[in-house]
Amino acid sequence: MSRVTEKWKGICAIISLAIAVFFTPILLSQYLIGDDFIVPPPNSIPLPDPDLEGKLSLTDALQYTAISNDLQSYQMNMSELSRLLWSMQGITNEWGLRAAPSAGGTYPLEIYLYITDSISIPLGAHRYLPVGHLLDPIPYSSAIKVVDAFTGLERSSIENTSLLLIVTANYSRTTERYGDRGVQYVHLETGHVLQNCLLELASLGLATRPATAFNSATLQSFLNTSLVPLLALPIGLHGNTPDTGVILQTSEMTVEQTISLRRSQREYLTGYLSGSVIEIVAGNLSLVSAFCEFDRVDVKIAARNVTDYDSGLYSYSFSGSELSLIELGDLSEDLYVAGLNQPWIRDAQANVVLSCDQSWALSQVSPELRWRELLYSMGMLAQTVYLKCTAMSLGTISIGAFYENLVIDVVDVSSGYLPVYIMPIGLV
Repeated sequence: MSRVTEKWKGICAIISLAIAVFFTPILLSQYLIGDDFIVPPPNSIPLPDPDLEGKLSLTDALQYTAISNDLQSYQMNMSELSRLLWSMQGITNEWGLRAAPSAGGTYPLEIYLYITDSISIPLGAHRYLPVGHLLDPIPYSSAIKVVDAFTGLERSSIENTSLLLIVTANYSRTTERYGDRGVQYVHLETGHVLQNCLLELASLGLATRPATAFNSATLQSFLNTSLVPLLALPIGLHGNTPDTGVILQTSEMTVEQTISLRRSQREYLTGYLSGSVIEIVAGNLSLVSAFCEFDRVDVKIAARNVTDYDSGLYSYSFSGSELSLIELGDLSEDLYVAGLNQPWIRDAQANVVLSCDQSWALSQVSPELRWRELLYSMGMLAQTVYLKCTAMSLGTISIGAFYENLVIDVVDVSSGYLPVYIMPIGLV
């Protein structure tokens, strides 16, 4: 065999290896369920394709009251369930990105559902499989009553409804990459998922009562899972007080369109951002409900190139839904350094910094639970920024890695508060 032939064989081997290394993960991702590469379970149930067009605008959905203390049972059909599950964890593009952002694409959350009454959905317990958009029927413990994991209004909400969604977490998927900070990322991601759920419920005309205080061991035994339950969502009608004040804003993207098109953007064009954009994004934060106690939240906006606004630091007031100037000057370079030199912070026309009252949470009777709920709220706020930017053809990304002490100094975060996100807003 000639040296030329040997040389070309070696080159071909290298090329073949490179192709295998590059394409194998993509092909296997079609069968990625949880931590394992497997073929979808033989008994899995295909869900119908979700409606990605929708009818309700994002603005109207944000104003819809999708949380109720008086839930009534509703026979959800497969099409509605498909839309709801897709909005929370569905895949939104060919690369496997999902409806809600996840730190490093680790996707630690899994959704279980338990249904006791439906026209078309098989009764019992299921796990949602985003890959393939499937329901995976699971053997659950019939010896356990799921309502026994709850008390008070949460228990009555579950007793009154026929569909219960349970958001669970496999923390290790995220902590293996990010260490202890990964726990915070998981809780923030739960808030992103919850906000999408509430918006899709608005689109469906339904409601929930989010529950965070429950007996985790009972739910794990009921579902036969080692995953940690973080959030329970009974789904039903509004009871005797349905929200009828929604008016379709046809000029804006719908809920489903914005969720489908949402992406994390890291490159921004030069130019000036409209001042009305800042006002709209900030103003919509006041519409977020659930666990968010607004006096426990700090929102700062560092404006650089924004029309009608001087370069400087602004504070957002939830009570007055207005921005007030704190300090003049371009802070983008200082925030860029505090943000681990991530260039999109410096390139954006403005940066939103979201912080919450950690000292208050840790002083409560159930500090771990209160802190989780605050992080859920911050994830909800961040998802609102994401979706509003998407609806206005702008770019943003939720940044959770930075020097916290430096960020506190740069944007004058309130004492006892911890910054959890920097969100650049820029032209794309």
